[in-house]
Amino acid sequence: MLLASALVVGGLAGCRSSVEEPVRTLNPRYVRGESRALVREILEPSRASLDWAVWGEPLFDPFPVQPSPRTTRIRRAAIDPSLLLQGGMFDSVCRKTSETGLSDSELVRPMAWNPVLRGWRTLDPVRGRRILSEWESIKALVRARLDGRSGAIRISALHLKAEQGVPRLWVRLEFPSWMGPHLQSIQDLTGEGDPDLWARWRLDQGDSTLLRWLSEDYSGRILRRSQAREWAEEMVATLPPETSAELLDLDMENVFPQGGTEQEVLRELGDLRVFQPLAVVAGSVEGVRRYLVLQVPEPDSATRAVRGAAAGSPRSVDPMLPDRLDSMRAHLEAERDSHGGTWESWVRELDRLRRRASSLELAIPTGADALPGIGWTLLSRRELRYIQSGGASAGAAEAEQRRMAVALRDTLAELGIDFLLVPVPTKFEANPGLLGGWREQVVQPWTRKILHDLSGEGVESLDLRGTIVSGEQWRKQDERWSPEGLQAVVDRLAGRVEEYPWFGRSMPIASGRVRDTLWTDDGNLVGRLEPRARARTKPERMRIRRVYDSAGRVWSPDEAAPILLVGDSLLALSPRGALRGTGFAALLSARLSRPVTVAEISGPMAGWGGGLQGAGSREGLRLVVFFQSQMDWFASP
Repeated sequence: MLLASALVVGGLAGCRSSVEEPVRTLNPRYVRGESRALVREILEPSRASLDWAVWGEPLFDPFPVQPSPRTTRIRRAAIDPSLLLQGGMFDSVCRKTSETGLSDSELVRPMAWNPVLRGWRTLDPVRGRRILSEWESIKALVRARLDGRSGAIRISALHLKAEQGVPRLWVRLEFPSWMGPHLQSIQDLTGEGDPDLWARWRLDQGDSTLLRWLSEDYSGRILRRSQAREWAEEMVATLPPETSAELLDLDMENVFPQGGTEQEVLRELGDLRVFQPLAVVAGSVEGVRRYLVLQVPEPDSATRAVRGAAAGSPRSVDPMLPDRLDSMRAHLEAERDSHGGTWESWVRELDRLRRRASSLELAIPTGADALPGIGWTLLSRRELRYIQSGGASAGAAEAEQRRMAVALRDTLAELGIDFLLVPVPTKFEANPGLLGGWREQVVQPWTRKILHDLSGEGVESLDLRGTIVSGEQWRKQDERWSPEGLQAVVDRLAGRVEEYPWFGRSMPIASGRVRDTLWTDDGNLVGRLEPRARARTKPERMRIRRVYDSAGRVWSPDEAAPILLVGDSLLALSPRGALRGTGFAALLSARLSRPVTVAEISGPMAGWGGGLQGAGSREGLRLVVFFQSQMDWFASP
């Protein structure tokens, strides 16, 4: 929790742009290079934002002071922007921010150079060393244009930008103010007193992996408060050793300033007090003690969700959610690490399967949208493209699905309603042999990455790997699971539902009886075959389970049920309305002996939130389970 004086809050409000900055400076009297305290609030505590809060202002890493006066004998305007293109690191330079094309939202999300370079050198040591060498050569060029020793330049910020679907990186370069007379057409763009200009990163082979790490793990993952605290402990060790930087002990005084804080610092801060800060870093620069105060206004979204509904509400969400998310994320990271350590290396292992999917798609006859595969299992174009998708091709589709999942989770959490996402696999996960893979092989690592990222954003998913494990669990002539597959997922979901703290507490009982019945259906892929192949198909004959209530009537959903299932035809085994009492909701109700209701939607994205109208007024609603095909996460390659 952070409390500030009305003077400070009012001063900030007048400076705020239409796009809110993830990192804000809260002490209005802060002056770069002079102030002894910097108070930073991180509204979106990703590693990128946390690092920027430290390195974005040179509190502990200032520019070198102006050297001896002999540099004034160097000719004026000795350094022009074109000099910066000679190191091989950049492919263009701009003197104005408007020339970069960076949007407001991209401009307010800068990243700091030092921690980014450390991350790159860990991710790809060879490329990291080459980048460092290129940067050192640029610094040497700048020094050479002066007296060979005193010239200075630094990277003050990095900004990601998507250019025609390709991530690019713009770099803001900064010179100390004393170098002004030696610069040609390089002026102060930010009003902070130091001349700067923009340079665009020259993409090298393999840089797409580094940029994807920037946009996803580094800047896209929001840390919980405990994780941010761990980051702070690691960060202190990366500050210049001559500063003797350390974290202040907040156990006895969980506030800043503290009782022993210097009077000069107190005068700088005025009425500003920070209660329960994330961390306070203290260090010395040229013998002067300085303080960096970091605060996140709330814990991460998962913890906010645990706090649940407004005061007085009888509902609250699963308090074990953060631990579950940590466990799932660690499990998925272990999977990734066993396949080369990156999602990209895992995908490269599956090039043979991806090429097989591509060749099968190319074999689909003109005018058709599916073809027979091994064992006359029908393969749709959409299913085959799913295998080939991911990475850059996921693009906006994946980001939008994730954004809406988080928004839906947040909306329900405010009402004290749990949210569970069920990503539904394809027949290739059930039977990788259709592409020449082996049993239970992961055929699309990007889906594992999406589950990993969702868990980092506080969204719990029901991972069906290990549940859907054989071809018999998927229909041969359809994109949906078979009765065996559906029952396996019902049992898996029921086990999770029974772990919620609210399950069984004064919940109504819904007794049901299950009877086997035969059902014949063509499947939704037969009509997509070319005519000759279509003529060779026969209707699928299945033994399915149908649920009846205690009075012998076919099961029907209960609108007052505590569990709401939302999804499309994945929730049914038969065409809509053709055979009631056989779908997912009916079988889950029978398995739990509790009432369940269902809301069917259509379309891959329409429906996030559809079927939830009036959810807040349903006093008994405790859980929303959203079924989403993994194919909907990707755009076509």
